[in-house]
Amino acid sequence: EDHMEKLKQEKENYIKKMKKVRKESTEQVNLLVKELQRAKVESDALTVEARESATKEASHAKEVQRLEKALESMLDHNATLVNTVEDLEKKKASFEMKMQEMHASIEVLRDNVDKMVNLAKEQEEQIKTAAAERELFFLEIVKQEREKEAVLLEKNGNLLEAVDQHSKDLDEFLQIH
Repeated sequence: EDHMEKLKQEKENYIKKMKKVRKESTEQVNLLVKELQRAKVESDALTVEARESATKEASHAKEVQRLEKALESMLDHNATLVNTVEDLEKKKASFEMKMQEMHASIEVLRDNVDKMVNLAKEQEEQIKTAAAERELFFLEIVKQEREKEAVLLEKNGNLLEAVDQHSKDLDEFLQIH
C-alpha cells in the first residue's frame, strides 16, 4: 500500500510535471507563433523595402553615372585650376622677388634721403654761420665807416671853422687894405 501510495504520488507529480511542461511548451509555441508572425510582418516589410531598395538602387546607379560624369568634368576643371594655381604661384614668387628688390631700393633711397637731409642740415648750419659772420663783418665795416665819417665830419667841421676864420681874416685884411 505504501508502494502504491508512492507510485500514485509519483504519478501525480509526473502529471503535474507534464502539465507544467505542456503549459510551458504551449507558451513557447505561442511565443514562437507570435515571433513567426512578427518575423513574417518584418519579412513582408523587408520584401517591400527590398523592392523599394532595388528601385532606389537603379535610381542610384543612374545618379552614380551622372555623378561620375560630373566628377570627370570636375577633375578636368581641377586640373585646369591646378595649372592656373601653379602659374599664379610662379607669378607670386616673381612678384615677391620684385617687391623685395623694391624694398631694398626703398631702403637705399631712404638712406640717401637721410644723408641728403643731414647734408642739407649741415649746409643750413654753415649758411647760417656764414651769414652771421658776414653780418658781423658788414657791421664792423659799417662801424669803421661811421667812425671814418665821424672823423671826416670832425675834420670837415674843423676845415669849415678854419675856412670861416680864414674868411674873417681875409675880410679883416681886405678892410684894412
